[in-house]
Amino acid sequence: MDPFLKEISDSITDGLKKTQALLPVDDVDLVIEDNPDWAIPETGVGGQAPTAHIVIISINPLKDGIAKSLYKEITSTLTHELHHCARMKEIGYGKTLWETLVTEGLTAHFDLEVNKGQPKPWDITLKLEQIPELLKKAEKEYDSEKYNHSDWFFGREDRNIPRWTGYSLAYHIIGKYLKNNPDKTATKLYKTPAIEFRDKYIKED
Repeated sequence: MDPFLKEISDSITDGLKKTQALLPVDDVDLVIEDNPDWAIPETGVGGQAPTAHIVIISINPLKDGIAKSLYKEITSTLTHELHHCARMKEIGYGKTLWETLVTEGLTAHFDLEVNKGQPKPWDITLKLEQIPELLKKAEKEYDSEKYNHSDWFFGREDRNIPRWTGYSLAYHIIGKYLKNNPDKTATKLYKTPAIEFRDKYIKED
């Protein structure tokens, strides 16, 4: 990754500066790795926060066009994962499907809030007409701690769950909540329990 060291360093500095001004994330270690297996194929960058104190960003330095998008993708990924860390320190990532939908939706909107970019492909992968049906399917597992995370967030054909469904539903749910509560932001809501979104969430019109 030597050719990209400046982009990596600058993007980390940018992402940290933006996030530290808004969330308590000073006690998080950051790992940057050359690991194509954990990078999202479409972007060449992937992220995970295995605990409230560690963020791992995986890069595929051989992806076509990575030099042009690396700065933006690392900054976006870092802010996303740091929001996870801040929330996990307060209330955890979530054990039920509903809790994880809220967590992922908040991080998606935090990314937009601080980076002023566009929604990620996984946040808008579903067509509007697909959302009501998949929300209805998800409702049956909202309170389950045995839900299959991979099925909902990475897709499962035999269950008619398209790839990235969970991310798109999460983005939709929190987006609608924020629209109906314009005084709220993903920053302000990072430690709000998921049940409060459930109680106030307005069903499809």
